[in-house]
Amino acid sequence: MQKGWITNYLKKGLIYIKQSKLFPCYSIPMRDFFTSKGIRYELVGLHPKSHDMFWIYIKTTELEKAMNEWSSNNR
Repeated sequence: MQKGWITNYLKKGLIYIKQSKLFPCYSIPMRDFFTSKGIRYELVGLHPKSHDMFWIYIKTTELEKAMNEWSSNNR
């Protein structure tokens, strides 16, 4: 895909997420947890139908570790 593809999809109200590249987060507590770990999101959006706010993160090993820790602590 061309550079800027995510902008084009977001303008149309669609989101294309490649399986292993991006992680959408719809949870404010999870977003705050990632922030406390020094992990920053790349962009913020609103779901086109529900209007729920979400944050997009680039999947990294650091994010994967934080996701695992979040899952362990929030069962």
